[in-house]
Amino acid sequence: MDSLLRERGLISLPMLMLSYREIPLAFMILSLEYLAPKKQAFWCIDESGIRLHNGSDQCHYPSAEGESGCRAWHYDAPRTFTSEFDAVCDRKNLRVWAQSALMAGTMLGNLIFSHFSDWFGRRTVIFFSNLIILCGGIACTLASSFTEWIVLRVIVALELGGNMNGPYTLGMESTGLRYRALLAAGDCFGWIIGMMTLPIFPYFIQDWRQLQIAISLTTLPMLIMVWFVHESPRWLIATHRFEEAEMVIREILSRQSTQKSDEEAKEIIRECFEEHRETSKQPKASLVDLVKAPMRCLTTLSFCVQYPLYILAYYNLLEMILRVDNGGIFANLLWAGVFELPVALLVYLLVAKFRRRTLYFITNLPPFFCCLILFLYAEAGFMTTLTLAALAKMGAQVGFAVLGVHVNEIYPTRVRGIALGTGITLSRVGAIISPFAMNQGWINENLLSAAAFVIALSLAMPLKETYGESLPEDFEDNLEAGRVRRRSGPV
Repeated sequence: MDSLLRERGLISLPMLMLSYREIPLAFMILSLEYLAPKKQAFWCIDESGIRLHNGSDQCHYPSAEGESGCRAWHYDAPRTFTSEFDAVCDRKNLRVWAQSALMAGTMLGNLIFSHFSDWFGRRTVIFFSNLIILCGGIACTLASSFTEWIVLRVIVALELGGNMNGPYTLGMESTGLRYRALLAAGDCFGWIIGMMTLPIFPYFIQDWRQLQIAISLTTLPMLIMVWFVHESPRWLIATHRFEEAEMVIREILSRQSTQKSDEEAKEIIRECFEEHRETSKQPKASLVDLVKAPMRCLTTLSFCVQYPLYILAYYNLLEMILRVDNGGIFANLLWAGVFELPVALLVYLLVAKFRRRTLYFITNLPPFFCCLILFLYAEAGFMTTLTLAALAKMGAQVGFAVLGVHVNEIYPTRVRGIALGTGITLSRVGAIISPFAMNQGWINENLLSAAAFVIALSLAMPLKETYGESLPEDFEDNLEAGRVRRRSGPV
């Protein structure tokens, strides 16, 4: 199969889908900063709308009984989630719960759709995930209460989980070895573009319901592209769909620069079928397959812990950047995106040129020292804090991308979707914890992020080296007895 995909063009539809899917994902995850802004001005009012003064305290007002809690507020921007659901004072945690609910739904969606991806196909999961994201996102604008809104938001989050898994697996399985590094870089680039372009929407659209509709409509290109993309040929063969697989393989051959005769095409198809013959006899994959043997279990455990550690550090550092007072939320998020621009290039170069163990040192040690400096010098200036936090966040994102490539290189086709989905699912644990970690007082968030990088590095060291190897078709290729094949090449 690798020989077939080796000549596939630099730009393919699966690669474009993988890059683009990160844009609406970034919009959905980061949009709460605009739907429910933290620093929105408000003040306490009585039933007639008269402002009640109590100094800087907008949650209480002086009364005949002493000090009473406010029951109504006036807002400087009346068309936000915060103003509509009164997410202030004793209800201010609604915002934190809204973000954590989104991450929890994404986590559950990854778990569910990783199985669906291996059972029903990558393309099917991509289509239904994006269709429900579109419809569910628009339905959120019809919610008349916080309960209705949060239920619909969780439904959308479930599909976001499916859309994180399906395109990535389809891209990896439909792309040759030579473009694997570019695929990982494209995945990062989509998120960066989403982060940098998101502020454009709220700049022109101040009503949170209209903003939600605009963000939801960005999934339409995915629904269009999925009609023209082919199913993964690896998955089709692994699930006995030989006629469909032959059609896809012939289509791939017809688009290659070197045209093949009918006899050559038949020989290539026969070789692909023979390559997967043993795999096709195996039963449907499940989570149990990831932990059956000792080395499989340890490898899976390592990935499952590393994923949430990277995400915890990433969102902690992103929140730190957004808190820096340098011009407001529009400028902050733009700066966060600008500092991530080198990430795509870094991922491409690092994945293409370095062994996986070397990569883990590169992506964990520098961020560790950045977080340690931020912890030791808490009163550092604006530029110092911004630069160190941005560099550490860059390391977390590169590490997360490298981890995704490594998972695809270690696990065989039959369980690749489940393995990747399980890891990404558990990564949401870090995103769920992060809002609360940034508001607790018993451990410094920078020290917490530094510890995350050290633990991730220690867990990565025992993993098998897979640089330059073809994607495995069964567990014997990569995970049995923990063997590491020695070869010359990059560091």
